[in-house]
Amino acid sequence: VWIDASVGLVNFHADPADLAIRFGAGVYDGLKARKLLSETVIPVCAPRLLDGSNPVLRPEDLRQLTLLHDEGQENDPSCPNWRQWLKARGETGIDTSRGPRFDQTSVALEAAVAGRGVLLAKRMIALNDINSGRLIMPFPDGGVDIDFSYWAVWPKGRTQTAEVRAFLNWLEAEARQTEIGGV
Repeated sequence: VWIDASVGLVNFHADPADLAIRFGAGVYDGLKARKLLSETVIPVCAPRLLDGSNPVLRPEDLRQLTLLHDEGQENDPSCPNWRQWLKARGETGIDTSRGPRFDQTSVALEAAVAGRGVLLAKRMIALNDINSGRLIMPFPDGGVDIDFSYWAVWPKGRTQTAEVRAFLNWLEAEARQTEIGGV
């Protein structure tokens, strides 16, 4: 297995790739797609950012905390920003324009892990940090399902080898385990 983690889309006519994983709506010209994982956006922060006696926040508590903004390349119109997330919870008195903005999700996550503030993060991207205890979810009911998901894609009409089919089946099984065992 050769993994290319670049952000550019695979050109199946020019690149020697059998499969690609895309984050999106699942409809791609000339490609077949199988959904691997759904995605949810959740607030996360470092445990040390909160008072140890109460690891659960209320939306109004965000007045005293720095808001971190992930403005990475994965632009899903259904993904809420802080203003939308707070408005949905009846909180409109917080300046949601404050706080640093990051053009890479990994950098935004590292800022949250470092205790720099609270981040609206994609759950699947933050899952390892949550499971390891580097991040917590300070709002137990704070998740918002979004429209984009993770998809395995390949060219229509291309016959998959037994090895590629086995790898795709393994990917789907791993994705199911992640969704079942994840946070």
